[in-house]
Amino acid sequence: VPELQESPTKKKIWLSVEKFIFPKLKKVFTVNESIAQIYETKYKVKVNVLRNVPRKSQLQFAAKSELRRQLNLSLDKKIIIMQGSGINISRGGEEAVEAMQYVENTLLYVIGAGDAIPLLKQMVIDLKLQEKVIFMSKLPYRDLLNYTACADAGLTLDKDNNLNYKYSLPNKLFDYFACGTPVIASKLVEIEKIYQQFPFGVLVPEVTAKSVAAAIQFIDVHGADYKNWLINIKNASEVLCWENEEKVILEVYGDFV
Repeated sequence: VPELQESPTKKKIWLSVEKFIFPKLKKVFTVNESIAQIYETKYKVKVNVLRNVPRKSQLQFAAKSELRRQLNLSLDKKIIIMQGSGINISRGGEEAVEAMQYVENTLLYVIGAGDAIPLLKQMVIDLKLQEKVIFMSKLPYRDLLNYTACADAGLTLDKDNNLNYKYSLPNKLFDYFACGTPVIASKLVEIEKIYQQFPFGVLVPEVTAKSVAAAIQFIDVHGADYKNWLINIKNASEVLCWENEEKVILEVYGDFV
């Protein structure tokens, strides 16, 4: 994780604990195939993949225009959302804010918390983007999803500059799917696997302000691409759901019954 990259002593302590415990484990879960392969190679222990996905979406939303009226949001501007409780340094918030210099008729909503928020707020002031970037504190989950469903695209822009982010599979990706919201995402290993199966929006090959701006400009809610993304997202939410994922944990714990 980035918090330990500059703390070799802390990192050494955590690795010592891991090396002591991991080989003794009989049943292990992790959140995606990439991480499972790393640990299986390192410790010769079978690791089961259990992704943190929601149940099949039973959510019902009003039409986007009506929902925006209810939330007092713009009806004629493109809305992009970045959400989460971990809006931290190196997770693309800086580039997303900077990208707003290069796009017009677009609003960016940053909803949640994280150690990057103070920096992002200062960037908005420095770049004079107060009319384009709106910050909101953490919301109850269902309230948050109303804003997610209003958005024309959701952002998940973790950078490939540490192993934790390189192999991440952000929860917000599945929130976007559940709300029928196309995604602008960084081209990370696990995200790209899902994209190849269910093209869901735009993959950004490199997280820069210009590339994020280009992706935002590519979002056309009336275009054929957008309509195909909505179909793919619906299909993804039917497959990437807890009803399928829970079979893994039931099978593993079935050994104890």
